[in-house]
Amino acid sequence: MTARVLNPAAEEHKSEGQKVAHVPSFQIHPLAYYIDLSSNNFEGPLPLFLSNLSEIYLNDNMFSGPIPENIGELLPMLSYLDLSSNFLNGKIPLSIGMLIELQALVLRNNNLSGPLPPHWEDLKRLHFLDIANNSISGNIPSSMQNLTSLYVLSLRQNHLEGEFPYFFRNYLLLRSLDVSRNRFFGKLPTWIGESLPFLLRLNLRSNFFNGHIPQELCLLFRLRILDLAQNEFSGGIPPCLGDFSEGSRDKMFIAINYEQMLVVSKGRDYLYEATLHLVRSIDLSSNNLSGEIPDNITKFSSYLNLSFNNLSGKIPRGSQLQTLNDPSIYQGNYLLCGHPLPTKCPWDETEPGHAAPIDDGKVDENNEDRTDSLLFYLSVAVGFVVGFWGVCGTLIVKTSWRLAYFRMFDNLKDKIAIFIMVKGISPLQRKLGRRS
Repeated sequence: MTARVLNPAAEEHKSEGQKVAHVPSFQIHPLAYYIDLSSNNFEGPLPLFLSNLSEIYLNDNMFSGPIPENIGELLPMLSYLDLSSNFLNGKIPLSIGMLIELQALVLRNNNLSGPLPPHWEDLKRLHFLDIANNSISGNIPSSMQNLTSLYVLSLRQNHLEGEFPYFFRNYLLLRSLDVSRNRFFGKLPTWIGESLPFLLRLNLRSNFFNGHIPQELCLLFRLRILDLAQNEFSGGIPPCLGDFSEGSRDKMFIAINYEQMLVVSKGRDYLYEATLHLVRSIDLSSNNLSGEIPDNITKFSSYLNLSFNNLSGKIPRGSQLQTLNDPSIYQGNYLLCGHPLPTKCPWDETEPGHAAPIDDGKVDENNEDRTDSLLFYLSVAVGFVVGFWGVCGTLIVKTSWRLAYFRMFDNLKDKIAIFIMVKGISPLQRKLGRRS
């Protein structure tokens, strides 16, 4: 049996933002297991339900105050709890660790603070944990190593800190990991590629990770979304990153879009709604990466951002990357050149913004004429070099030939002189004979 309560008056004025309402008084049938009060303008403290409810959805309201400390005792059968997008504050109650049937816990978009509760070892059925966009601080407790059934873990935009937790390697079923916008630091462990084989989305944006991007990330052949932006990574981009989705190109995997993700009870075969698409996205912006852009990265077809690094060389050209004509994805790399940047590579004769001419099988007469001219001048130059050095080189090397050459040249000069004199004197004598 289910129970869904909506307040018509609150729903009517929700868009105006002027009227709110408290949860109306009602009794839950003892056999009810599901209640949905989501997407209203209910305000006040969270309502307490003393029952055997299994699924509670109070998200997208205006509830405020803390989560009841004894929630684990009040609702021992709880498996789905969505309190997201309210104004809740205080700490996450310790009694959360008593909800041994819990499969999904969504607390994102609230004002929760303090550390994570220390006891998670009994939540072995938890598949979905989202506490994003709060003010949770401190380290991730080691008891979370027992959450080996997790599919989705989102700790996004909190004040968590420490090195990348070693026990994340226990999350063998994990599809999406988002620890972005926190204070994690240190090197990225190489076991990510080996221990998280089903990972579809990895978001480490806006932390303090450093060192090289491990080559082992390339083992995540199912990965669709990789965001390492705004960290302190250095070194080159692993060439194999262009192939990280190659192994699953023909398969439909879920790439999780957190802006549209909701925990739902309709159709309990799924723990969450997600956008089904074959996104291939990589964001390595605002790091200290250097070297050339790998050619394989041109296989991406959706989104690429390499801005504000120290990359150099020519931007690779490929059938997919040609669709990414936005120069902003390369800005801040002052040693990059080539299309779509206005900077032309010195060794590239192709004008920026224009693709190289395509051979369509037709004869280009101008190109043919230029080729003939080039061959003519080349043959003249080769003939001159061969003729000149064929004669002069021989004379320089062979002394006897050189003497014979100059002797022959002197004899020839004398013969020419005698010939000229003879030819010149005979007409003169004939003229003189006539005059006499």
